[in-house]
Amino acid sequence: MTKRRSNGDGSLTYRKNTRRWEGRYAIYDELGVKHVKTVSARTKAEAAEKLRQGIVAAKGKVHNLQKSETLEAYHQYWNVMMKKKCKLCPNDPTNYKLHTIETYSRAMEKVILPRLGKMKISKITKRDIRLAIQDANNKTGKTRQCQIGRDAISAVMKLAIEEEKITDNPALGVPLPKYITEEKEIWSADELGQFLQSIRVNRFYLLFLLIAECGLRRGEALGLRKQDCDLKNNIIMVRQQVISLDNRPVITSPKTQASIRDIPISDSLAKLLREHIAKDASACDLLHHTSNNTPISPRNIQRAYKQAVKQAKVRYLSLHSMRHSFCTDLCYSGVDMKTNQVLMGHSDPTVTMKVYQHVSQQHKVEASEKLKHFRMSRLGIAY
Repeated sequence: MTKRRSNGDGSLTYRKNTRRWEGRYAIYDELGVKHVKTVSARTKAEAAEKLRQGIVAAKGKVHNLQKSETLEAYHQYWNVMMKKKCKLCPNDPTNYKLHTIETYSRAMEKVILPRLGKMKISKITKRDIRLAIQDANNKTGKTRQCQIGRDAISAVMKLAIEEEKITDNPALGVPLPKYITEEKEIWSADELGQFLQSIRVNRFYLLFLLIAECGLRRGEALGLRKQDCDLKNNIIMVRQQVISLDNRPVITSPKTQASIRDIPISDSLAKLLREHIAKDASACDLLHHTSNNTPISPRNIQRAYKQAVKQAKVRYLSLHSMRHSFCTDLCYSGVDMKTNQVLMGHSDPTVTMKVYQHVSQQHKVEASEKLKHFRMSRLGIAY
């Protein structure tokens, strides 16, 4: 019986297809990630000697494997380093948020790496990046993702500059494909009412109601805790959110500093929250959680929403469109722009004005009627 080799001595295997002996041993990079190296020889003795030499040479060394010169490998290194920095100093404003790192990585994989992944980072030019973005935009038509791809490779190259691998950032100044913002549709008051009324027995009815009545982002609604509900004063406090990271739900700080806010709620919503909290006997402090007392994945909520829309028999619009409806209704109910911005949790008021305020057909008819009334009463113009 062959004697088993000790840990750290590697392994020797005879490969029948090649008729050679193969030795395998592990080395570790600066992040502690394991990498397997192989050696081979015609005889077992030769392979054992090569294996011994490799292990001796590698012993006690930290191998700089993550910082490979290819963009694909260096992007993996950037991803690990950024997440590490974020977890060590979560409140450092100079660090990327976990959600941003995830978004940048997806954009790199979809837009940049298919064309430039095998290139050395020192050889990549502005022209290469521009052509990669143009190619991805022509193939997918996802202009916004292509724009994020430019920002993502710029962030990767920034780290390469800090580590003195390159001297200039080739992503700076690369023109972006023009993104035409399409006005998103929102439900009418009747449609929203029909949706909420038809799902009253749905497990996530309260969560969908919070998004509709308070304009919460999906992750903010999932991140609400029992202690974030001041039911004496009818206020909910947004202090954290749940995002998907590496296909797992993770609790993080809100999207921006402006997202940390207090939102007044109606008496009826406060009553529903009291009843919900009273029924929940679990030790988890989240309002909505799994049976294992862990955060619910945003993707699961998305699936539940699609089923709820189908059940309600209303036209399908994104879950985020209820946030758009909230903002638009605030505007048309006479709420001033600054208050609207604060309640929405926007850092920039132009986002509130340009993106979230929609003019429905009903609003257009009402505006036309007002103009008609003004002209008849003030100017004497008859129709």
